[in-house]
Amino acid sequence: MGLDMLIKALDPYERKARLYPVFIALIPVIAIVFCLYGIERKFDAALMSLLASLGIFYLLSSVGREFGKRLEGELFKKWGGIPTTQLLRHRDSKIDSFSKARYHTFLSEHLKINMPSIADEEADPTAADHIYSGCISWLKEKTRDKKKFKMLSDENVTYGFRRNALGLKPLALVILIFSFFWILFSAHILSLSGGSYLALLNIDRAPLSALLITLVMFLVWVFFFTQKSVHTAAFTYAQQLIRACEVLPKKRS
Repeated sequence: MGLDMLIKALDPYERKARLYPVFIALIPVIAIVFCLYGIERKFDAALMSLLASLGIFYLLSSVGREFGKRLEGELFKKWGGIPTTQLLRHRDSKIDSFSKARYHTFLSEHLKINMPSIADEEADPTAADHIYSGCISWLKEKTRDKKKFKMLSDENVTYGFRRNALGLKPLALVILIFSFFWILFSAHILSLSGGSYLALLNIDRAPLSALLITLVMFLVWVFFFTQKSVHTAAFTYAQQLIRACEVLPKKRS
């Protein structure tokens, strides 16, 4: 009960984007604890409050964010720049030219700047990107209301979750491999002298459950948490942010 209350008390982004990837990485260990050893502990509110006061939850969320942010710069460089900046470029075709011109006009009027033309962008793409980046910063400030821009907030959480999980992927795979062999040794399927095919055929329900959970999580980490899934989430969020120009108040003349 105490754990549920503390988790619900966390900011949705902190919980879903930063904390959940760490918990998912630890699922194999949790499966071993409950399936193999039958440990059932009810953490009361006082104990969980103590853990929170010691910074356990903040530490876990910080770990998830740190791994994700380390990876983010490499991904942006590989993709050709920050997704939001890319979408405002004339040379990028993910947003049609008609809509992009409308967004440029909206941002130009609100920020009282001249948006780069096609020629400007070709002549000095770095300077153009600086202007686009400034526009994105302005948009983020204007869309911080999570209730009004719920879809945008949800897409941001999805991106943060996938990015942080991908950052944790090497650690998660190490945990999975360790858990897999721990289960096999605990079930006497493997030993220092070799393996037992008979023990595998007669494996008990508890270690079998732990083994299946570990294998499923291995597939999730290998095939879902990939650069492609992060790329999809990043550009979906970027498009949603730029489309906020459609709903933000127009500049009064």
